[in-house]
Parts: sequence; C-alpha cells; structure tokens
Amino acid sequence: MFYIVGVSHHVQGKKIGELDTQNHTKYRAIISETIARFHPVLVAEEMNEEQLRTNGEESVTKPTAESCGVKHCFCDPDEKTRKEIGYRDRLSYLFDLWHDKTLSQSQREEQATALLVAKSWPIREKFWLDHLKDVWDKNVIFVCGNAHVETFIERLTMNRILSTVIERGIGVDPQEIEGHNRIVAYLESHPELRS
Repeated sequence: MFYIVGVSHHVQGKKIGELDTQNHTKYRAIISETIARFHPVLVAEEMNEEQLRTNGEESVTKPTAESCGVKHCFCDPDEKTRKEIGYRDRLSYLFDLWHDKTLSQSQREEQATALLVAKSWPIREKFWLDHLKDVWDKNVIFVCGNAHVETFIERLTMNRILSTVIERGIGVDPQEIEGHNRIVAYLESHPELRS
C-alpha cells in the first residue's frame, strides 16, 4: 500500500540551519504518525539532492524518516536524468509557443503548463514508480507535490498498486490550488493536448 502525502515543495526542505516553520512541524508530525501507524519499509519523495543543494537547503523528510527507523529515498530525477528520459520543463513548452501570435501571453503560459502536466508529468511519475519497483507490494509513504496526487494515484492504479491519501495540502496556499484547478479545467476542455 502506498500512503500518499501531498505537499507544497517548500515543506520538504529548509534553509540549512534554519528553524522549522509551522508547516515543517506539521509535516514532520504527519510523517512520524504515519510511520507509527502503518510501519512502512520506506519513505520516498518527489525530491532530489541536487534540488536541495541548488536551493541551499537540507531535507526535512530524510531525517524525520530516519529518526523513526525507516529508510528514505529521493525519487525525483536530477536535471541530467530528466534530459535522458525525455522530460521537458514548462519553459521549453513556453518557448515552443512563443511565436504563436494567435495566443496571448497568458494563454501561452496556461497552455505551456497544461502541456507540462499532460506530457511531462507522466514521464516523471513513471520514473518515480520505476525507482520504487522493489517495494510495490510493501507499505510505502510517498510524498509528492499536492498537484501530483490524483495523477500519481492513477499511475499506481494502472499498475495495480493500492494507495490511499493520508494528508494533502500541507503548506499549499489557495493560489496554488486555484492555479492547478485552472490547468485541470484547461486540459478537460483541450483533450487533444494529451495525445
């Protein structure tokens, strides 16, 4: 069983030496309580060490898992691996749309984000799942961006992996939720972007 925790990524790391924020404290408590309740073999997350280093941050998740006696695993591909697996970021989609004069700048930005979700997220989420192949039949806590919760659960279901959401929205502000809901609606009205 995969126990899903949806977050805003800023709760997964913090500046080296800084004190926990209220969101970090809540996040640590949820991870610790979920470990105590379900005894997972692993706490895995959508994060990588390169990203933490680039941001001058240290992991919040790893020491929390390890202090509870559970292994931790970073699952998100670094920049080199993203290129190797064909993952494209939002800016590359925006660049493709740059000369499309039929779209306003805001429409280009919205379409670029929709393309990211429709085309690149499946590549990245498959990478996470492939990375965890050895524990598909075990109890695992998986931490991901709040916007990935539904799409990652779909991927788990396609692979006959049971899952449940433990908590979501940790550290997520209303603007993030509104923005994601707008992209979901955009994709529903533009299904051709998924092909």
